[in-house]
Amino acid sequence: MAATGDAAKVALALGAGAAVVAGVWYYFKERGNAGAASEDEFDGGFEVLNTEESPEKRVLVLGLDGSGKSSLLNGLSKQDNKEETKPTEGFHVIVVQAENVTLNIWEIGGKENVRSYWENFIVGTEVLLFVVDSADTERFDLAKEELGKLLADARLTGVPAIIIANKQDVPGAKGAGEIREILELKNHVSSRDIHVVETQVPLRSAQLGVPTVYDLLTKLTKKS
Repeated sequence: MAATGDAAKVALALGAGAAVVAGVWYYFKERGNAGAASEDEFDGGFEVLNTEESPEKRVLVLGLDGSGKSSLLNGLSKQDNKEETKPTEGFHVIVVQAENVTLNIWEIGGKENVRSYWENFIVGTEVLLFVVDSADTERFDLAKEELGKLLADARLTGVPAIIIANKQDVPGAKGAGEIREILELKNHVSSRDIHVVETQVPLRSAQLGVPTVYDLLTKLTKKS
């Protein structure tokens, strides 16, 4: 699914779960290029952002629930982290104006009932960003399984991936090298660029790794 026109230059925060994900995906699928969604059509759901005229690139952000996707996006959009971020129930879209490129960043919720809809958002993705809670050892196998499904999808063939080893500030968090091994990324590097970045975006504290993610997104989208 790819939003078009003004719909690609908005930020959305919708929290009605899987029904919202499916409904909005179907809405844009059916609408296609017929016209952009207006603010009235999603009452209170749109915040139109000012962006410069530049090539638009689509970034898909996925990961299990609680991995810190929304907090990371707040950092990328230079929003403060003074308030606790609520889990994304449906999906969230932000637009980041980087150097000579406009990044349309789609974050999809990571709860089990929403993960089945991930595949509906793959088409048109130019960079995949997968966030892992580096301290959640009990769910490493599940994260590896979900990431493996994504990287095996033919629609993502050749699409570069940034693996976020998030929550480095949490005791017991695994570093980038360990996360690379745990997720068995060596099995996928032959078909795409894969980067692993350590990040932390704690509440009301200094962030780590966000500028690196920003720079990588800018470089990788320029190549696509």
